[in-house]
Amino acid sequence: MKEDDGFVPGEMEEYMLLKQLEDRISFFHKGKAFKNPLMVTVKRAELNSVINKLEDPPRLIFVKGDKGFCNTYIIGGGTQIEVSKDLRKALTLLLFAYYVWDLAYPKYYQLLGFLQVYILGDKENKFAISQNYLKFTKMFDDLNV
Repeated sequence: MKEDDGFVPGEMEEYMLLKQLEDRISFFHKGKAFKNPLMVTVKRAELNSVINKLEDPPRLIFVKGDKGFCNTYIIGGGTQIEVSKDLRKALTLLLFAYYVWDLAYPKYYQLLGFLQVYILGDKENKFAISQNYLKFTKMFDDLNV
């Protein structure tokens, strides 16, 4: 990323760090191609190019313009809600959406469970946990001792 590309410093770096964490703790499905919507996506085009089916779980879509992220939405279940462009605030609102709507995290959204436990401090609400999640959180916990 160049200095004059219009992005807020740290914006794409935070997003890339989030994607790396999501990849590290993800649930892998063996067999047929696994085609679930990503939890956080960056789109260059307008939001109308994003598929939002009734059965899709809530997720974040960042719409990228010439000067960085220009819009951010929580979409899912045929609904879209514009939220803060700040990645941290948007993730917090996505977590709140799951709490408010009393939804279980899809097992392929392991990152939501990680944020619930390590950011919100909520170990009471259970969610499906992958082997990758267990390995990563053990290493993470060992670093924080």
